[in-house]
Amino acid sequence: MATRLCLTLRNNQVTMKPCAAADKAAPWSVIETPNGTQLVNSVSGTCLARLANDNAHVARCTFGDSQRWLVLPWIVGGGGRFRVR
Repeated sequence: MATRLCLTLRNNQVTMKPCAAADKAAPWSVIETPNGTQLVNSVSGTCLARLANDNAHVARCTFGDSQRWLVLPWIVGGGGRFRVR
């Protein structure tokens, strides 16, 4: 189900906001590594990480287990959209 929300980083807090092309906090780079896929915020250079309670936050990139993501192409609509699990 499409939500038209984008992952953004504001004041070091990960949030979902309505997508806006001009939002400088929204760009994330998908980095493939031998250990899995990382999501790196293009502004802060920090990685999306999973806390023990399954909440998301950002942290210095360590390539650890909490920063590995399964990134699936979002087929409907295209345009470089992804689902992350």
